[in-house]
Amino acid sequence: MFSLAQCIREEGIQAMVEENLEEQTPEEGIIAKLQKHFKLSEEDAVRYFEKFGREGVPV
Repeated sequence: MFSLAQCIREEGIQAMVEENLEEQTPEEGIIAKLQKHFKLSEEDAVRYFEKFGREGVPV
């Protein structure tokens, strides 16, 4: 079960991923930003990118 803080953090991560995709930031750049701003490991940043980055990408 997620706490409120975890849910809010995930919303922030999702917003950052989506915004950077709209700005056509390369995947590596988004992952680096996630690591920097949310103190994530590279593995966790990639996981979040895969979770949120694939949903909004046009085919």
